Amino acid sequence: MKTVPIRYVGPFDEVEIAATGDFVKQGEVIEVDAELAGRPPGARLAEARDELAALIEQGAPKPAADVLTADELAAIAAYQDDVHALEAEVATADAGVGLLAQETNWQPAKKASDKPADKPETKE
Repeated sequence: MKTVPIRYVGPFDEVEIAATGDFVKQGEVIEVDAELAGRPPGARLAEARDELAALIEQGAPKPAADVLTADELAAIAAYQDDVHALEAEVATADAGVGLLAQETNWQPAKKASDKPADKPETKE
């Protein structure tokens, strides 16, 4: 069984990996089966999500009057085409698998012995 090191970076102090029953503290690096670790999402997924969010926030072009001109209608149609294309890209992008697909909770690590450093004591 091939293992790989991963680090828990999620929001909780400690979590249980249901598949193994192991408890992992925030910042801790552990070795898990490569299949359980999986792989992170493809880089294009985050980019496409960001582009889609920005496009939606920008909104469709607004007509200048109650009656649309041909150029305004073309701009609205192009906007809708762009939204649909990005939605399709997000839906079909590599979302990753396993624990590493949860990139806000798990990240690849260098080695399992790489534990979070203890906080240095401060003198008052």
